[in-house]
Amino acid sequence: MKRFILLTLVVILASCATNVVPVSKDKLTPYQGPVAIFRSESEAPIGYKPIAAIAHYDWGKFRHITLDDVIPMLQVKAQTEGANGIIIDSCETVYSGVFSRGIYIKARAILIK
Repeated sequence: MKRFILLTLVVILASCATNVVPVSKDKLTPYQGPVAIFRSESEAPIGYKPIAAIAHYDWGKFRHITLDDVIPMLQVKAQTEGANGIIIDSCETVYSGVFSRGIYIKARAILIK
């Protein structure tokens, strides 16, 4: 029984992955305020500074994951890097079964001046 629970936990954790790669040489302190979301680069204000590249992949096993479901997690990742904005570069649906719809997102954490 313990092995089954452990295996289930490992599968759940492995089904969702977020990768954050800093692109700025500046080490910023974590940001505590609200993080603005821009659905495309044309919506972003002029003069922002890229802080980090964020990639998120979630299989969505037995669920339907949408961008709105993932935004709070992306905001936390951006805050950790010191960013106060996120630009969503791409968002794709991942079909991982008959009833499962996951998501793959590429985004940029930015600092709005």
